[in-house]
Amino acid sequence: MGGSKIVGGWQPIKNLTDPSVVKIANFAVAEHNQEPKATKLEFVSIISGERQVVAGLNYKLVISATESGSKSTKPDYYSTTVYEKSWEKLLKLISFQKLLKN
Repeated sequence: MGGSKIVGGWQPIKNLTDPSVVKIANFAVAEHNQEPKATKLEFVSIISGERQVVAGLNYKLVISATESGSKSTKPDYYSTTVYEKSWEKLLKLISFQKLLKN
């Protein structure tokens, strides 16, 4: 198999600190923050991630974020999906939701 990409299949992202992946996570938080009734968040880190090769790339990430201005330093976890078509410089937020705590 090597490093080949399977079209349509979700593959784990091995380097969660890769600047291009961090850019996707920051984009997701920024887009979420633009929603009128959204709780404003500050990105902390990427917990896990997968990518899917389609006519572009889908990124499915679990990220941690804190509420802007919150005194709590404990972040919450969010699941987000972002579509990227790099040759068109297109990023689109598909979903963003808070994960329930166990």
